[in-house]
Amino acid sequence: TPQDAYTAPVDAYTAPQPDYSSPPPSPVIYVPTAKSWADAQAYCASRNSNLLTITGDNLDAMVDCAEYLSPTGLAWTGLNRLGPDGYGTSTYEFVSGVDFPGADAYGEGPFALGDGYSDGNCAYISKGLQTSNMGFQCDETLPFCCDPVTEAYPSSMTNSYDSNVPDTGYSGGGSTGSGSGTPIGGSDYTGPSPDNNVDPSCPRVRKEWNTATQAERQLYIDAILQLSADGTLQKFVEQHSNMISDRQAHGTSAFLPWHRAFLFELEDQIRALGGRFACTALLYWNWARDVELYGHAYSDYSILNSGLGGSGDPLDNYCVNDGAFTKSAYTPYKCEDSRWMSTEDGKCCLRRNTANNYQSSGMLGLRGMLNAIISDSYYGIDKDNVLDGIRDNLEKGPHDISHCTIGGCRRTQYADSRGHLGSSSSPDDPIFWLLHGFVDYAWALWQDFYEFEIMHKDYLTQAAYNGQASGSTGSISRLDDKLSFIILNQQTPGFLKYINS
Repeated sequence: TPQDAYTAPVDAYTAPQPDYSSPPPSPVIYVPTAKSWADAQAYCASRNSNLLTITGDNLDAMVDCAEYLSPTGLAWTGLNRLGPDGYGTSTYEFVSGVDFPGADAYGEGPFALGDGYSDGNCAYISKGLQTSNMGFQCDETLPFCCDPVTEAYPSSMTNSYDSNVPDTGYSGGGSTGSGSGTPIGGSDYTGPSPDNNVDPSCPRVRKEWNTATQAERQLYIDAILQLSADGTLQKFVEQHSNMISDRQAHGTSAFLPWHRAFLFELEDQIRALGGRFACTALLYWNWARDVELYGHAYSDYSILNSGLGGSGDPLDNYCVNDGAFTKSAYTPYKCEDSRWMSTEDGKCCLRRNTANNYQSSGMLGLRGMLNAIISDSYYGIDKDNVLDGIRDNLEKGPHDISHCTIGGCRRTQYADSRGHLGSSSSPDDPIFWLLHGFVDYAWALWQDFYEFEIMHKDYLTQAAYNGQASGSTGSISRLDDKLSFIILNQQTPGFLKYINS
């Protein structure tokens, strides 16, 4: 980000800056898909790692692994007594080759390794860092953690935390045609360069909301209010909640490209306002920064304290009653039903039911986001019931969690306490565009890290994009499918310049 983002006017929001002068430690690799111990170790080996080493020297990784687990969750570790023949020995060892100091070094309690008939040769870890093999054979399936690996991280992710290093903007780190990290099974692509659709006289440089100046934030706020006033924003909300398009836009391989195009078209509509908006680019909310600074104190997050309004007022049906999007200044396109109306005046209001402070929601900080970005070098398959690949890593984890943490996704047959951000009409909330800007940024970092961003569309591989289903039925999105924007396609000329070009 340009230097003025770090020397903002006195009235701008300025968050305390942690020390990010050097990259953080490598993140533990957590895989939620249950596998047998042998298959889990094979997966870790394919990532140049091993199943988790549980020693004091690897305590940070152990704690990180435990944070991913539910209160009753378990995960395979690298501690085993399979021996070289795979049939079991009396000696425990780690796959990584680190010496196992034995129970005396830890005390009997933490390990409690069993020797009964039903006790297996492979050890697992619990949420409370208790390790055991009791009642579990190695061919049973559990989630697992792999030891951290030494990798070159995407530079733009870490540079954005260093005020001495300018951010490279939307396209991620590295120069054109060069990945910013050492690929793990990356691209050997040598085809033609992609078309350049950037106007050099008016480039799109997307900056980070957290560290943007007050003037930059206000320009975004004014643009959203203007698009709402002239009816344009409502078309985007209607499009996002369209049932036919939704089957492609969510839960399939099209999730990332569909929303990238959606953002680009909204950005075009802002630019079409002319004047001071003519060269506007969207901002993105780096929620990992807020997680690092404030943890589970959600009410302190920059996104809720910088002009967009905070969490909704529970005494007014969770209506946002501060900032630029109060009932008197902004009317959402859609309120799901009468239960969403303000209890004070019966009006449709922007609704947010943010998670309670200090209630863990699973939002990812810096290390978690880096792990989500670099842990898989492939895009992922539709409908295979396995959460892996960059699309799953972004959509099914941090994207979904961030929507629900800030907006609220809770609904029963008796009560609906969702906010707009937790519903299909989420583009009604101005945070939507900033949240998806960060999702798109993370995808851009992945593309850059594995050098897929230099790949011409005619040379795309299944690693870069995979729209195939695996043994399942339902919606899938193949590479040559046309993106579904039914509502926006019905609008006057000037819409969808990017998609239809």
